[in-house]
Amino acid sequence: MSFKFLQTMGGSRILCVMLLFLAVRCLDSSAYHSAASPGGLFSVDFAPAYNAAARLNAGKPLYIPEQNPATPLYQFVSSPLLPILLRPLARLSLVQATCIWAAVNVLLLTASVFLCAWAARVHLLDHPVPALLMLFTGFRYWPTTVELGIGNSDIVILFLASAIFVCSRYRRWFLFAFLVALAALTKTWMIGALFYLIVRRQWAAAFAGVGFFAVIGALLFAAVGWGEFPVLCHLTQLYSAQPLIVSNSVAGFAHLYFRENGIISPLIDNPALSSAVFIAGYGFLVVGLAAIWLRAPRMNEWELNVSLSLTFLALILGCPVSHQYYYVLALPLLWLLLIPAVPARGRLLQAAAFIIYIALSIPSPSLNPVPPADQHGIRSLGVGVTFFAGLLLWACGLFAAVRGLWATSIARTPDSSDGDYSNLNDR
Repeated sequence: MSFKFLQTMGGSRILCVMLLFLAVRCLDSSAYHSAASPGGLFSVDFAPAYNAAARLNAGKPLYIPEQNPATPLYQFVSSPLLPILLRPLARLSLVQATCIWAAVNVLLLTASVFLCAWAARVHLLDHPVPALLMLFTGFRYWPTTVELGIGNSDIVILFLASAIFVCSRYRRWFLFAFLVALAALTKTWMIGALFYLIVRRQWAAAFAGVGFFAVIGALLFAAVGWGEFPVLCHLTQLYSAQPLIVSNSVAGFAHLYFRENGIISPLIDNPALSSAVFIAGYGFLVVGLAAIWLRAPRMNEWELNVSLSLTFLALILGCPVSHQYYYVLALPLLWLLLIPAVPARGRLLQAAAFIIYIALSIPSPSLNPVPPADQHGIRSLGVGVTFFAGLLLWACGLFAAVRGLWATSIARTPDSSDGDYSNLNDR
């Protein structure tokens, strides 16, 4: 009788709320305590941003001029946005500030999951399983673990990307462009996400995004001093190639396995083969993006979301310097493939996406220094696991988005009033 009463009075939704609360509590608590425990990767990447903010507090220059590419300081190299926001934390000790930053990142990761669920029309209180799947895959994911440990800003980028998905759902294109500008002021290469506005033929919003980036950037440099701008330009050029750091991108793969380098022994030291792999890899990305642009007018909402996810993944695969923790931005595509619009037709993609997730959830030697045992022979392929998984994920997502490229029928794209994906055309 009591169980029937619970069902009648919406008790099942109460159970869903409790289940989600417990999952969030366990995952957030575990992630925070791991990230806030000094040792290992603690504050490796947060420290440069913290030091830059501390210099601002002390009235010193934000950036430290460097001249020798062989001995970089690995300082903060981006717009002044993050150091300005971190100035209150820079008044605390580095350990205290890092712990607070870890808590912020854990909360932003949690918020990113729920924003992506909202954008994907996942009804949390009616069907909590997809939300739980997103939570566990988001937190039990090696790039996430590394990112939380070192304290970089990639989870901030993921949060902005998740909000961008919501903007796409409701067609708030100028807000979309504004969020892209904020993301690009955090990591410059994110300006490439404006490509999706071109895919949707939102030309005015795309140009507005460039304008937002320029205007906000100008205001930031006006606040810290325009003398900082040429220093940042020089540092950006200096740090644009980091040959002694594993780069999980097309350029990094071609350099790592087919040219002599100081990281691992190449499979074949052949400049011509390296160039061929480089051209083929970037050709795959360019052709894929072109196919997305051509197919977009006939895509349904799920396919459009996949295309937006592919835009983010293309930035990671195409960026010359692509660290392992950048792959937190691959999570939205994983989530979409794990929760397809038409489950009966998406089982193979689901299985492939889950295998890719497993590969990306296991620690791999893609961080410097690479262990000596992984620097030679067949074991050296383990260094490229993140890139291999990312490229396979790109191929799966691209197939899902453009497999009807030459179809003549136009799929219905639901507006924000539709309830879920169950009404999408099954083609």
